Amino acid sequence: MSYEMPDLDALIKNFEEYIAKVGKRKACRQLVELGGVSELFDEKIERVFELLSEFCGGLYVAKFKQTLRARLLAYGSPITPEFISTFGITISQVISNVLDPNVSLTTLKRDFDKIAERHKINIRKEALVGLSSPTLSDAIFLSEVFWHFLNKIGMLDHPEFLPMYSSCLKRIGDKITVEKTIISVRPLFYVKSVSVNFFEDVLRSLSNNFDGLLGFSISAAYSMISYMLQKGSAIPSISSLLAALAMDSSEMLAVYERAFLGDESLVYLILNKIVSTYYRGPIFKVIDGILSGKLRAQNAIELLLHTPYTTASIQNIRQTLEFIVRVSEKLLSEKGFERQVFNLITKIAFEARPAIIRRFLETDEGRVLLIELIKKLPSRLVLVALNRLISTYAPMDRIPGRRSGEDPELLETLNSIMPNWRYALDIKTVKYLNLK
Repeated sequence: MSYEMPDLDALIKNFEEYIAKVGKRKACRQLVELGGVSELFDEKIERVFELLSEFCGGLYVAKFKQTLRARLLAYGSPITPEFISTFGITISQVISNVLDPNVSLTTLKRDFDKIAERHKINIRKEALVGLSSPTLSDAIFLSEVFWHFLNKIGMLDHPEFLPMYSSCLKRIGDKITVEKTIISVRPLFYVKSVSVNFFEDVLRSLSNNFDGLLGFSISAAYSMISYMLQKGSAIPSISSLLAALAMDSSEMLAVYERAFLGDESLVYLILNKIVSTYYRGPIFKVIDGILSGKLRAQNAIELLLHTPYTTASIQNIRQTLEFIVRVSEKLLSEKGFERQVFNLITKIAFEARPAIIRRFLETDEGRVLLIELIKKLPSRLVLVALNRLISTYAPMDRIPGRRSGEDPELLETLNSIMPNWRYALDIKTVKYLNLK
């Protein structure tokens, strides 16, 4: 064999002989170079790490990690060289595919079918506790296979797993989807050593990603519900999670009650708390999540009440009010709905920037939308909130263009919910609504 230009297989097989022939420095440099251009998740990478550690020392290990890190970044994988050197190529590739937003659920399912067969993980999708959303059933099933697999091979008990996995998760926190988050965070609820600080770090890594926080909430709620309804299943780390959410005793009781009943509203109880405590992303992401149908209308209103409006734009305010108008007829008979809308309008009035509210009210679209809201949701409470909003922020000198006459339907609505509205409403509100 030629010792001058070996391939990686030959170099690995005869590394000690190659060192004797050309010297340690050249042999180690060659091993780093050839290992750095091999297939990204080639099993030979594990052997490269072993040989560099045994014969070449920390400097060459660091050089190889640097080369590998650059390739992982270019590939888009959130896995780190430290993770690969600690847990090996096979585990690293599985977790890379789980975390990588570009790897589809179809690909993941194919991989997990092989894993389940190889490791004799017998989980039937139809036997799992179901959620009403069929679009999430695949993610729930894959999350179940994933955490059972990691548990079976001892990863959940490894002292380095949590910090290294958290490091990988942070790399894709802003990009991970709802489904991928459901799968990727599921094992965390079954690590016995998981702490309050760890959950706080994970939630902070997702703080700019509403989809990530929604996926986390679904995964957490499902773990609790499945434990309560399926006797003999593993106990999730509920106490550490609830402490990370800073829940008081009444909120904790509500969590346990809903989990025991299998009540899916547990998802939104957790999500509301997470959003109010950790969410730092733009409000339009929350509104997009609502408008896409990922949340039920009643739960969406409650979520908006927990969402900060300090960075809201004119479009965000418009979208929020449009959503309320859209669901008003459906939810008008729901207990507490009027109070929720009152609180939401009040929240916008107090939190949104005054200049943004004024600019929204100056538009004809804004005025038409508020009139539509009064007609769709004939409520004295809501009218009081709108009166406060308009009288505080509407500029008298720039009231949007008026129609030729009063709106008869609006007049009828006002007379039915507040017969003395001409005296009760502020003069600015009366003029804004094009009334006399």
